[in-house]
Parts: sequence; C-alpha cells; structure tokens
Amino acid sequence: MKSNLKNNLIQLEQDKVLDEIESRLEEGEDPLRLIEECNQAMTEIGEKYKAKDYFLAELMASGEIFKEAMKIIDPYLGGKIIGG
Repeated sequence: MKSNLKNNLIQLEQDKVLDEIESRLEEGEDPLRLIEECNQAMTEIGEKYKAKDYFLAELMASGEIFKEAMKIIDPYLGGKIIGG
C-alpha cells in the first residue's frame, strides 16, 4: 500500500488520513512512524502558513485532524507516551 498520509494531511483530507492510519496500524505498522509522517506534514503546513498559502483556518483544521489521528494511534503506543 502506497502511503498518502502526509499528502492527505497537507490537503486536509480528514477521512482519508484517519482511514489510512487505522489500516496501517491494523497491519502492524510502527505507530511512531505514523506520528513522524504526520509531523512532517504539519511542518509543511506550517511552511505554507508562513508563505501565506494557508491561513489560520487551514492551520487549525490540520491541528484538529492531527489530534484525531493521535486518538487512534495512542492505544498502539504500548507505553510510549507522547505528549500529555
């Protein structure tokens, strides 16, 4: 399965992001890898915001998608606590 996680997050495709995370976790993928891909997307979103390609609404929407993604990933971390 080719990963589109990063691009889907950048494009604010919430359903696609969450579906891919769920399926990759079910296939046994390392949850930290998924978090890293999301972090890379969030970095690019921040750059788009700085360049005025994205506005506050997109910045906030991406944060909400990332928050929902973390709710799915969290149970798979197995004691590897990230954030609070």
